[in-house]
Amino acid sequence: AQPTITSAVAADPTLPPTIAAARLFPLPRAYRRGILRFKIKAELEEGRGTSWNWHNGATHVKNQEPDDEELEAVRKRFGYKKESEGGPSRLYLMILADAILPLPRNPMSGVVSPPLLATTGIVPCSIFSTGPDIIEHYCDCIVAAKREVILLTNYWQGGKNVQRIADALRELSKRVGERIQAGQTKKASEKDLPVGTATTQAAPLEKIVVKVMWDRGPQTLADLFRCRKPVPPSMWESNGLPRKDEIPHLDMEILNYHRPLMGTFHAKLLLVDRQVALINSNNIQDRPNVEACTRLEGDIVNSIYDHALISWGNALQPPLPCLNTPSPKEPSPSAFVQGTEGSLPEMSEEKLRLLARQARQRLHEEDEETEEERHHQAHGLGLSGGRRMSFADVVEGMMKQRAESNAGEGGPNSSGGEDSERAARMAGAKWAAKVLGDRWHGPSAGAEPSEASSTQTAVADAAPPGQRSRHLADYVEAYMKKEGIKPALWAEGALDTLGLGPSSSRNVAEEVHRSRESRQRQAAPPVSAPPTGRRDISIPRVVTEETTSFNGVAEPSERSNTVVGDQEHDAATSPSSPSSPPKDLQKEASRAEQEKEVAIEAKQGDREPMATKLAVPDPNEGAPGSVGYRQQHKRTLSNLSRSSATQRLAQITKSLDFANLSQVKGEIKAEQLSKYSKTAASEANAADVLDFRPYVFHAPHQPVPMALMNRRPHGTPGHSDIRNPQDAAWLAGFRYAKHHIFIQSPTLNATPIKAAVLAAARRHVRVELWLDLGFNDKSESMPFQGGTNEQVVTRLYRQLRREGKGDEKYLEVFWYTGKDMTRPLNAVRKQRNCHVKYAAFDGQVAILGSGNMDTQSWFHSQEINVCVDSRQIVDEWDRALRRNQSTGVYGRVDEDGIWRGRSGREVADTGKDEPREKGGA
Repeated sequence: AQPTITSAVAADPTLPPTIAAARLFPLPRAYRRGILRFKIKAELEEGRGTSWNWHNGATHVKNQEPDDEELEAVRKRFGYKKESEGGPSRLYLMILADAILPLPRNPMSGVVSPPLLATTGIVPCSIFSTGPDIIEHYCDCIVAAKREVILLTNYWQGGKNVQRIADALRELSKRVGERIQAGQTKKASEKDLPVGTATTQAAPLEKIVVKVMWDRGPQTLADLFRCRKPVPPSMWESNGLPRKDEIPHLDMEILNYHRPLMGTFHAKLLLVDRQVALINSNNIQDRPNVEACTRLEGDIVNSIYDHALISWGNALQPPLPCLNTPSPKEPSPSAFVQGTEGSLPEMSEEKLRLLARQARQRLHEEDEETEEERHHQAHGLGLSGGRRMSFADVVEGMMKQRAESNAGEGGPNSSGGEDSERAARMAGAKWAAKVLGDRWHGPSAGAEPSEASSTQTAVADAAPPGQRSRHLADYVEAYMKKEGIKPALWAEGALDTLGLGPSSSRNVAEEVHRSRESRQRQAAPPVSAPPTGRRDISIPRVVTEETTSFNGVAEPSERSNTVVGDQEHDAATSPSSPSSPPKDLQKEASRAEQEKEVAIEAKQGDREPMATKLAVPDPNEGAPGSVGYRQQHKRTLSNLSRSSATQRLAQITKSLDFANLSQVKGEIKAEQLSKYSKTAASEANAADVLDFRPYVFHAPHQPVPMALMNRRPHGTPGHSDIRNPQDAAWLAGFRYAKHHIFIQSPTLNATPIKAAVLAAARRHVRVELWLDLGFNDKSESMPFQGGTNEQVVTRLYRQLRREGKGDEKYLEVFWYTGKDMTRPLNAVRKQRNCHVKYAAFDGQVAILGSGNMDTQSWFHSQEINVCVDSRQIVDEWDRALRRNQSTGVYGRVDEDGIWRGRSGREVADTGKDEPREKGGA
């Protein structure tokens, strides 16, 4: 009913969103903006009914809350019900009332059309984990797209996660081609229908529109004067994206957006078909950070869509297909995992843990491969810090490279047996180089086949006297004998004891890994894979498409694993894995699993057997990637035996070690877990340590009040731009909370938030800050940046203690501690960092998104955050955050701002190897 940027662009797709914003929501006259500049800042920092007082910040004694009349006006403005009828809470309305204070000076300060700033929505699931889990969800949503994909991020940096996104785009293009072919076949068959037969089928889209935007800063001098620069197709491949000819059924456009000098584009989101939105804290890069991602559906998606259009700014070429198809205000109940209306069966807590453990296992195996690839790029072929490769890995890779080279030179058989022998020798050279590290003086393992002569010489030199080694086993055996390494040591993993470099994630007892390998060898008999199988395939976990209907046209549909992963089932059925077992074996295994699952469910007696539950079609056409997205869906849980406590700890450690290349120190050891389990009183502690679950499956709920608390980019240096909904909402939360404030952020040093923390503690509101030790210390210690986390925390405690009122007991500060750690690690190690940006007030209202509590996010960067008013959702978020880290157990600092550990004698990690306790202990 009210004009928005989206409605204007939908009416005229050639209209740039920036021009639409200037026409619909113009700025007031300069003199009025000058007056509002000081008035709004005083209201945000001092509160209503007060005069300017810089020293008190948000602590003015005459600070007033919005009155009932103002709150009622806010409620009616956004169409909310009364609180007694299920409408928003008073705390949410007060925060929202402060958030809209900056709009009279600049209606677009929230980077969303004012009518769409506050609305409703649901949160089906959230993820608190390292990057691969979140990117996996990204990929599942992308490949399920039917019309359009919008991906906005800050950093776009080549690596495993970028590769997964690229593979998802290739898979999406492939699926579109299959849909078009199916539609053409259907259309051809209609020619044979009797005259007068009604046909309602419409042709599927020939291309899906994809928009990608990142911030790589100004690339040329001209970029200082233009904020949005198109990235031509010639640069896609160098940025890890598919070439244009690889995605013929996608129409992709990419922008680089930065507002000079300091206006960084820091928002991170994904929109698919204007039906589902993901707001998250992570960039598209490989980092060992724990991140947050929340999935949103309902009317809030339309607000995020509007934000994406405004951020894009330029005219859409081509226009987005969903400009005229908004997300429904009442999303389908089948979006939830649990509940009688959902198309997924109910799952017990134990089964969710089982699925999470399986996801962890798959993830850490991929991380090992990533470690090795990154190490090879940085250090050549040395093994130090990398993962051991098996003979099968080496031979398969080298033979595959040679086969591809032969195919390009004239066919697979053009080189004959001599080339096969050369490939084997090259594999041996590569393996010996990995084993011997710096002691290897032979030819490069990456040598081209043309260098075979030097390789043959090295083989001859390595051979036993009087004999020329012609086999890979002879070749490696010679080097093992030369170095005094017994073959038995290879299988036992004893190379680590010889100083050849432990894997970065091997921080639990070695027997855990050996027992894992032993269990894998004793598992079901292996099925030989086709010779073309790839181990590093990274296509998302989506199985073969089935036939369904979209817009009346028969087309394939897909099963998505965005909610939970089924490791065994996916590996056995995914078309993206050429090494899958034969179909008859797949069916037999699947049937055995289902029968066992039915028996287990029947014994429980309180739920319908899972294998008998089938998905029902979603009449409302739910969100892409969800279980109700135009498909029939059935879940089958795998029946792996429960792993041991030490193995589960190893899986958690592997997950948190993503992209980590150095040895972790301070971890929980496997022997500590065995001590936990010796007494009944300690079992709870051991279970808590192992309870790492990245997925939060929110209980079914009706749409709840939500608002976008964003800020626009501000390029001019300075620390005055707090006139935006994001900063206003954060200050309001500190001002109006009565009992408890919980903040998790990598950094906290912005002047307004430091004043707000002190003010809340003085009002005897418990303020809980979970921060990173040493995060970005070099940048944050620069002048005018606010200081490092340690400096800020020490000053906060010092100020409260100096006042002598005992208010320091209301401030609780914790350094982030990984789930598998007994102490916080300094972020300079790049091993255990937390990149979550979260704020909760009185357990009722929470703000989650991309904004940090630092100077850059408060005063300069463009951010996106969602504010949710729901005690249920906030409680589920809070429990998940506490469950997936050991911060609350081991991270607490003393009331002087110094961390001393639970023993009281430990020293905070500085990122250097040093005694962990005073006295050299």
